[in-house]
Amino acid sequence: DDDDDDAGGSGWGLRKSTRSSVIENSEKLKIRLEIDEVRRMSRAPKRKTIAVKLSQADMLEEAKKTEEENLASLNVYIQLEEEKKRVKSALKKPRIEGPYIRYQSLVANRGEEEKEEESGPYARNFVTFRDDPAFPRAYFPSESPIEASRNRSEER
Repeated sequence: DDDDDDAGGSGWGLRKSTRSSVIENSEKLKIRLEIDEVRRMSRAPKRKTIAVKLSQADMLEEAKKTEEENLASLNVYIQLEEEKKRVKSALKKPRIEGPYIRYQSLVANRGEEEKEEESGPYARNFVTFRDDPAFPRAYFPSESPIEASRNRSEER
């Protein structure tokens, strides 16, 4: 019965199913190699390019042609870059002339010196008045709520 388990009685102790799969895979590999060989043979052979040694005059002529092509390419590139600049400058936001108010809101992290129970992000809001020192009074002629409450308490 042990001879039945051997692969062809080779004495390696392999099961027949394992040995048959190895044989099957070997046959598949041989077929693939034969197909690859047929494909290689059917391809047209690559032609070798033979480099011709140019004379000094021919090399100078070739260099002049190359220089002209490079200059033309450079001019096209410069024109494209200038066009990009024009388009980019046209797309910029127009500058605001005169006084204006800018409102900016952002979220920031607290510093290490802050209390630990107040750690984490917090919101900051900024109102910026631009250009004219009298600008806030022009738009906000009344006094601030804090100043108003102080003045009222002093009047009493």
